[in-house]
Amino acid sequence: MANKYLGEHKVTLGDKELTLKYSLDALAELEDHFQKPINAVVKDLQNPDIPNLRTLQKILHVGANAFHPELTFEEIGKLTMPSAAMDAIAKALFGQDDEATTLNPT
Repeated sequence: MANKYLGEHKVTLGDKELTLKYSLDALAELEDHFQKPINAVVKDLQNPDIPNLRTLQKILHVGANAFHPELTFEEIGKLTMPSAAMDAIAKALFGQDDEATTLNPT
């Protein structure tokens, strides 16, 4: 079971059930990658004037890496649609609920 107090959230991406985890280490990795504070990364992601699907893919990949290191960056990008990925990231980062989220585009 995912522990929301540890930044974990269960999701289904395509046909794979995954646990996203945004620990302090994962957030620091994102800050290092994007060379800006995590709040600026999230703000950019929420800004419709700055569409960056690779940013979304990177955040999803880093979140999945703790429990699913076998998934590559490219594989993560093929599992779901952008709006569903945004929803999963928001729930995992901000602990909006503790139920699993299904991210199937159908």
